[in-house]
Amino acid sequence: MRRFALILATAAVALLVAAAPAAAQSTYTSPAGGGAGAPETDSAGTGGASAGMLEAEAKAEAERKAAAKRRAAAKRRAAAKRRAAVAKRRAARRAAARKRARAKARARARARAKRRAQAPAAPAPTVPTDATGHVFPVAGSNYSLGGPDSRFGAGRPGHIHQGQDVSAALGTPILAPTAGTVRYVKFQAEGAGYYIVLAGAGEDRDYVFMHLRKGSILVEPGETVGRGEQIAQMGSTGRSSGPHLHFEIWVGGWYVKGGKPVDPLPFLLAWRG
Repeated sequence: MRRFALILATAAVALLVAAAPAAAQSTYTSPAGGGAGAPETDSAGTGGASAGMLEAEAKAEAERKAAAKRRAAAKRRAAAKRRAAVAKRRAARRAAARKRARAKARARARARAKRRAQAPAAPAPTVPTDATGHVFPVAGSNYSLGGPDSRFGAGRPGHIHQGQDVSAALGTPILAPTAGTVRYVKFQAEGAGYYIVLAGAGEDRDYVFMHLRKGSILVEPGETVGRGEQIAQMGSTGRSSGPHLHFEIWVGGWYVKGGKPVDPLPFLLAWRG
């Protein structure tokens, strides 16, 4: 708007300058005969005034552009500063979250160690005489019974370990310790994975095999199997950190009224010879 007003003012001045000669002419009498002579105008003065106004306008326009550039640069610097501050706050929050997570993990590890240290040692049950003559449920000799965390009664999130873990290579044959009848063949995604429950023939015990390899199960519910017969392969299905067999022995039946799990380790030690 200021520039438009300045242009209008310049145009008005130009019109006045064009009309000025009629009023500003100075007449003179010719020595030869009198009468009006040629008019004299001051064109140099008005031309200089117009040039000065244009120069002032150009200078003002340049100053406005320079000021606009300075304001834009200042806005960019302020925006960059805000972005840097936001990034710094986010990095600080992430670092604090990682620190809290590490502290929680250390606290959980200390609590587990404390529970293991305070847990009384479970007395090793005696192996019933009718449990002799069975075979070890994992084929071959390249296996591991693990440490305290693999034992019956070890602490687990929300429950107690009710079996014995036996680790071996993926695909190792899993054998029936004794002849019996298959009670269940099922799958539990967030726990046992693929598993089999076998009722021992002529004895009041159920044998449970968990985390079996997908597609490796060779038996069906109601089928009878012989002692040492392969029933599946070792896997890592369900909630498992690696290939292993979770092996349970239940006296009185698996999850039936009056049934209870017992420590399988003494049986396994007796069966492996």
